[in-house]
Amino acid sequence: MKIWNLKTLMATMLLSQTVSAAMPQLNLPETGWHEIPPVFQPYLTSKASHLEYNAESKFLRQFRVNRLMARDSHVVNIDWNKISVRADAPWEIRQCWGIFVSGGACGKKVVSPLPTHYSGEGELDLLKYARHVAYHNGLAVSRDVFVNLIRDKDASKGEMRKRIIETTRDIHRTYPDSLATIPQDQRQDIGVYLVLGIGGEKSKNAALIQRAAEELRRMGFASEMLRVDAELGSDYNAVMLKRMLAQRLPRLKKVVLVAASKGVADFITFFLNHGESLPLQEREKVKLMVSLAGVIRPSFVANYVMESKGLIPRFVKTTLTVTGRSETKEGISSLAEDPWQGHDPKTVQRLFPNMKWLSMPAVPEGLDGVTHRSLWEGFLKTPSYRFAEEASPMDGLVESAASVLPPDTGLQELIVPIYGPHAMALGYYTSNLKVAPVAHRNTVDKVVPEAGAEMLSAIFRALPTSLVD
Repeated sequence: MKIWNLKTLMATMLLSQTVSAAMPQLNLPETGWHEIPPVFQPYLTSKASHLEYNAESKFLRQFRVNRLMARDSHVVNIDWNKISVRADAPWEIRQCWGIFVSGGACGKKVVSPLPTHYSGEGELDLLKYARHVAYHNGLAVSRDVFVNLIRDKDASKGEMRKRIIETTRDIHRTYPDSLATIPQDQRQDIGVYLVLGIGGEKSKNAALIQRAAEELRRMGFASEMLRVDAELGSDYNAVMLKRMLAQRLPRLKKVVLVAASKGVADFITFFLNHGESLPLQEREKVKLMVSLAGVIRPSFVANYVMESKGLIPRFVKTTLTVTGRSETKEGISSLAEDPWQGHDPKTVQRLFPNMKWLSMPAVPEGLDGVTHRSLWEGFLKTPSYRFAEEASPMDGLVESAASVLPPDTGLQELIVPIYGPHAMALGYYTSNLKVAPVAHRNTVDKVVPEAGAEMLSAIFRALPTSLVD
């Protein structure tokens, strides 16, 4: 076991026990339907009587009203997000409810990793462990464990997060050693290539990425949005990236790659399957990969959409077909696949020896370990969790732990979490600081394209030049 894993796991479990000591201690049954624990009863917003929960449901509790009638019972199922405790309930009660509704129990010890959660080199696989904790302790606890673990896994030990927060809060703040201070005559030799996620060129996501590219060009960098097909699979787009980069890299001295969502999966597929097609002298120019809520590992939501026979997946796939967007199903299907499968994880570092990696995973902000800012709220979230055998806290499309690198890549990874939905421009760095505070001054659930420029400007005014040396 790697030392950072051992120390951080011990600290995480100690923190959980300390926090739990201030909360009610729940000793819940493991099977059957039962009344909601009495400790919550005085604070419930629902006035319904005979409320019960399913002790066997994982990730998100199942609730029902069970009224005994003269000869039988009258049962009405209730969505988990329709029941809550009042906002004026004590903090410990609200926190405990979040753990309870997400499948856990306050006071229950956090499960330890299994031997299978470690790689061959002894590195903890955060995705496997996050799923293990979510199954046994609930989504809320899993989210907190993940956040604690990435603080130590982050190569900058929190420094990069601090810098980006400062440049986001103050649009005039520029670190003296940042990329934004590189002499103007040298910036034109630095290519910054951006790739959008799923949704197509007419989506708000595309407009956001386009504005980001324009802002970086304004700053003097050779920036461009690479027009891959956002609706097709990563295998197809990886070939497109191979051709585009082969044409562009020879005229540059350094390269920074930026991608959101599925665009990261496209780049990973390129790195692993076509990276060797570029000459070594060109691969050595790639200095940094920036992953914005990237689909670095498989999405169980995409798997649900493609594999489930339920009403919602059938509706989604039928709608895509009748609206002439059948190709989008290929893109969704590719998100359910693991791009690292069958590859040595060190392949990327071997082929691109100078590349560092900045992961910016979207982490659900709710006390219940889910995001309530997701555009998919109430649509795919609940049924995808019900369908999944293994899952952990996610942003609406991808698990937070699937938005950081897997073990044993050998890449230097910096991690800056964002709290909120997969549409990370709507997220927050802290409880009172939005990712794009100017562009989203008057909105919390609608992506404004200008947010892309604001977000990338803040990042480039914070990133140190050492990342591209």
